[in-house]
Amino acid sequence: MVFQELTRLAVRYHQRRNWFFLGRGIYTAIAYESAPKMQEVTYPPAEGMPAGFLEHGTLSLIEEEMPGMFLIPPKEEQEVCDLTFSSLEEVRAHHGTVIACGFDKGGGHCNEMIMLTKTSLGTAPFLHLLVGQLLAYEIAVLCGCDVDKPRNLAKSVTVE
Repeated sequence: MVFQELTRLAVRYHQRRNWFFLGRGIYTAIAYESAPKMQEVTYPPAEGMPAGFLEHGTLSLIEEEMPGMFLIPPKEEQEVCDLTFSSLEEVRAHHGTVIACGFDKGGGHCNEMIMLTKTSLGTAPFLHLLVGQLLAYEIAVLCGCDVDKPRNLAKSVTVE
């Protein structure tokens, strides 16, 4: 189900030229990892950041054409969850496109919702990471990018 949803989102948003990935707590690290994945295989600017940083100038960049992917933790992490939804509401108030990725319905808070299967708190961030990588892959394929050989990406292999 998640794979079909990601494919649908990729079709809908593959021509967007800027992306935000936002999270709090451990999900900030996932946002930091997801943004470069999007950039390296699809090439639009993408920025990962703590969702709480929206108060510090980033709101001026929010526009309808810039998707903001919010990484929502399970409800067991209630404080982080509430703070993330607060940031999500800030983006909505500035007419940004909100894509929520989480374990419970975001209500009317978002334009799109990627529902993840409930799992343990320790495993939850890894599901978000997979979503970021798979969304980047799906968009790259739609844009005709070579996901196996991204342009200007230097990888090194050491053989002993």
